Amino acid sequence: AIKVNNITQQHARGPVLSKICHTLVDVMGVKASNIHVYDGCHGGDMRRKTPFSGLPEGCAQEGNWGGINTMTKVKSNLTESTGQAKCVKHFVDGSVDILINIAMCKGHGDGFGKVTMTMKNHFGTFTPQPGGHGNLDYLLAINKTPEILGERDKNTGRIVCPRQQLCLVDALWASKDGPGGLPSAQPNFIAMGTFGPAVDYQVASKFRDGVMGWKPNYDALSRFLSDFDRSERDLPEGGKLIEV
Repeated sequence: AIKVNNITQQHARGPVLSKICHTLVDVMGVKASNIHVYDGCHGGDMRRKTPFSGLPEGCAQEGNWGGINTMTKVKSNLTESTGQAKCVKHFVDGSVDILINIAMCKGHGDGFGKVTMTMKNHFGTFTPQPGGHGNLDYLLAINKTPEILGERDKNTGRIVCPRQQLCLVDALWASKDGPGGLPSAQPNFIAMGTFGPAVDYQVASKFRDGVMGWKPNYDALSRFLSDFDRSERDLPEGGKLIEV
């Protein structure tokens, strides 16, 4: 499954998605028919508004993939009464074994750290309503679930079958503010990693702030690591941004 951002005037870019899909098919031997491109929240008009051309023949553009309609466990202060939130059913029933996250590099409200990238891209795998007004607890909670991270060993708590295996932040064009509107800069930059919270922390601090001068809310940003039992010491190269 490939989660794309399909909201407002900055949609996932066709050439970026095409390159990922062709790499999977032509280099790694994935069957094109096993690739499903979706945005459960804003993907209903995907074929009309976002012309994903150049994909390998057989790749499925699923649109909203049936919508966000299946309850699953989410431990958040916004779900205390039920302990659940709605998710795209293919994640709850285990149909998806590998998840790729293609996010945009955009700004957002202070409650989310002034950024919206890979973690918030899953407001479209899970229902966004409980956290739609800047509730960071909910955002972090959905990104801790097996639906996103994968199954954990019951004894050690370690993830034994990772589901989200690639996170990409597309900053070929990027936005200081957001989430809507047109890009405000053309940095010609792409970042990739395997752990969404660390990718978002690195891009927000080292690129958006360090390169572009777009300062995030560091109080919120620190939780991108601490809530997942990580710190800057755990980041590669001492937390430096490596450009290729």
